Amino acid sequence: MLRGKKLLVVGDDKQVSPSAVGMEERTVIQLRETFLRAMDIANFLEPTTSLYDLASMTFPGSVVMLREHFRCVEPIIAFSSRFYPKALIPLRVPTAEERLDPPLIDVFVPGGRKLRDVNAGEADFVVGEIARLIALPEYARRTFGVISMIGDKQAKFVQERLVEAVGTEAIARHRIMCGNASTFQGQERDVIFLSLVACPKTARAQTARLMEQRFNVAMSRARDRLYLVRSVAASMLSPKDLKLAVIEHFRNPMADAVAARDKEVLDETESPFEREVGNLLLDRGYRVRPQVPVGGYRIDFVVEGEGDRRLAVELDGDRYHGPERWFEDVRRQRALERLGWTFWRCWGSHWFADRQQCLDDLLAALGRLGIEPVGGEMTPQVWTEHRNVGASAVTEQAEAEFPLAEAFDVPGSTASFAPGQKDSDAVVEVGDTVIVRFADDNRVMRFRLGAGPNGLDRGEVNAGQPIAQALLGNGLEEEVDLTVGGVDRRVIIEKITKSV
Repeated sequence: MLRGKKLLVVGDDKQVSPSAVGMEERTVIQLRETFLRAMDIANFLEPTTSLYDLASMTFPGSVVMLREHFRCVEPIIAFSSRFYPKALIPLRVPTAEERLDPPLIDVFVPGGRKLRDVNAGEADFVVGEIARLIALPEYARRTFGVISMIGDKQAKFVQERLVEAVGTEAIARHRIMCGNASTFQGQERDVIFLSLVACPKTARAQTARLMEQRFNVAMSRARDRLYLVRSVAASMLSPKDLKLAVIEHFRNPMADAVAARDKEVLDETESPFEREVGNLLLDRGYRVRPQVPVGGYRIDFVVEGEGDRRLAVELDGDRYHGPERWFEDVRRQRALERLGWTFWRCWGSHWFADRQQCLDDLLAALGRLGIEPVGGEMTPQVWTEHRNVGASAVTEQAEAEFPLAEAFDVPGSTASFAPGQKDSDAVVEVGDTVIVRFADDNRVMRFRLGAGPNGLDRGEVNAGQPIAQALLGNGLEEEVDLTVGGVDRRVIIEKITKSV
């Protein structure tokens, strides 16, 4: 870094931070005190501090946020905007062959149960659905990913099941990848399955910044379709829980979008000018999609043809597109042209002065792009499909009426649970070694909970001490409040190693 005259650091502090794998805390402290004590940011030089974080501290006024997003379709990436100071601008609109409708599928598995950090009910659905999809011709070139939101045991379990169900050749052909949020940092797939893993008896609120990073990564890996596979209903979760935020997003992913369900296609148009042009195109057999969302805006019409050919049609009615809107319209058009879009624009005054000449020009533009009438059949836009699986007694309205928040009785399961009851194989017990990550500064500490004397510098904590008492009985990736050095700190349990 010091060899350069200028430094450009590109990163995202809202995504998964580095992990200190194999690093001893005392070794880091010793090296820092020996060589780096004179540096102003010495206390922040940790294995878990990213280069981006250090640059932000050193040059706080030099951060430029890149807001344009090109990977995911808008109903998917809209969730991640909550983590940034300004909303992301989604610029990806898939072609007709790329598009998967609906882009979001919410799968409720009421019989799913988390046991030893594995939810077999959710895994059953994921494996079965992937096997079904890859057998379809339209998914021949699609890629798939499976993300576990609690540890990596669920991902490994699904991976093993997929090898048995579809074979290694299919896994390689479809680039099927299974892991946790950290595994998928920098990755993307056409279709992602997000397994929450938690069940009614184990669901705990996930609210820390570290969890925000993981949910942000997990929710932004899918290009065209995202499955949410869950065994918990919204009524079971804390209002601050990120799991609840995800469920609510699947209920209403496009809060500002025009609801298309139960409407005629042209009812979405915003002016008589648009309806007139849309009707003329539909009458001629063209496939027309109105009010297509992209980059926080709407394209008036997208006319689609065979071979993923398409034309963006912008109709600037003088009443709705005055001079004050012109700059924004042109800026948006140029951004989309960088992505390969072709535009045809028409002012309302020109249209009403000479309809035929404008229509001929539009048809000529379609002809130059090779867009021919392929049938105007359109279906209303639906963003999310909701499914209930694994329990025939559960109805479509089950989630709204589910009594699990009070009784924790799961239809289709062989057991009823009491609130707070834990799976003993997956929680902290005396004799275990626990690795925790501090939520505020991302540091990692390792404790062994035993019967001997305290020695935090040696990683030993007596089981009767407050730190041990706070950790005992909690499971993997649960958030726990500790008092360390007289300061209240929140930690996330990252690893539990059982005593031999």
